[in-house]
Amino acid sequence: LAHGKDARLIVYTAQLSEIVSLADEGWGGFKWNSTYQEAKYFGQAEYTVDLSQFSEEDFIVNNEQKLLTVRIPYAVLSPINILDDKTQFKDTEKGWLGPKDVALTPEQHTQIMIEIKEKMKAQLIDENIMSKANEEAKTVVADLLTATIQAVDPEFTVVVVF
Repeated sequence: LAHGKDARLIVYTAQLSEIVSLADEGWGGFKWNSTYQEAKYFGQAEYTVDLSQFSEEDFIVNNEQKLLTVRIPYAVLSPINILDDKTQFKDTEKGWLGPKDVALTPEQHTQIMIEIKEKMKAQLIDENIMSKANEEAKTVVADLLTATIQAVDPEFTVVVVF
């Protein structure tokens, strides 16, 4: 690994979805000249560990016990990625003078994306995904290093800690 360069290892990926009600409210907000539609947005959250921050102090070798202990940083959530190509729209509900489709301004679209990402982030917190990501980080790093270490000495064991 190049010390000081960005070397993020993806250790856990969570698939998310969020249903949002979209509205194109006509003059006065009356139902007869408004259009409504539900959309299901899908997103992906990646948790990473920055391996570029490793230093000698993060590796403890015990030759007697044939044990390598590696200290890693906790997993970090990368920005949530909305998978636009997977978005599903339900049929529109429109008043008799409502527009055919819900038309959002760029500002409204940006605001909806912000809200969706906030709701998805709340899902990650509610489902305690961070602890799953941290456990997976230990497993992924251990697997990554074990193959290399055991090629040198098959009796060595790798243990990963925070």
